[in-house]
Amino acid sequence: MRRPHPRIRKATKWSSTAIALMLLVAWGASEYRWFNLETTNWTTHLGRGGMVVVYHDSISFRSPPGWYSGKYDQMTIERTWWIQAWDTSGGSLPLPYNRVRFPLWIPMCIMLPLSGVAWRFDILARRRAQLPLCQNCSYNLTGLRPGSNCPECNTPPPKAEEISSS
Repeated sequence: MRRPHPRIRKATKWSSTAIALMLLVAWGASEYRWFNLETTNWTTHLGRGGMVVVYHDSISFRSPPGWYSGKYDQMTIERTWWIQAWDTSGGSLPLPYNRVRFPLWIPMCIMLPLSGVAWRFDILARRRAQLPLCQNCSYNLTGLRPGSNCPECNTPPPKAEEISSS
């Protein structure tokens, strides 16, 4: 039975936890402040629990590229509860744009359980590494002489540095 490498397991565990915490902080912060990132043709807005990504064909009315933020007494935005998309390329507005608006709770609800599962698998793998089982066939080696091969598949026991790395 093939098991994932400990470094991959730990990277998955810590990266999913970091992403989930960043989404949680962004969701909380977006209730009190709004944040904009302006680039040449893109605007990304974070506010009221959601994120809006806008692509502009023309940049004549926009702010210069950079980061902008403010409190909600300067700007009113409704809360984002579900995914919405707009395409006004053929509409009556003078400047066409495409816009997608999505709430931050959706990726956060995906990342939190994924993070919990990754932590659980890592804990189980560490516990399993401490049991006297054959690494190849999972045969219970309890009662055998230390350092003897597995009687089932004849696999030699792991070296001391292999045990400490997992």
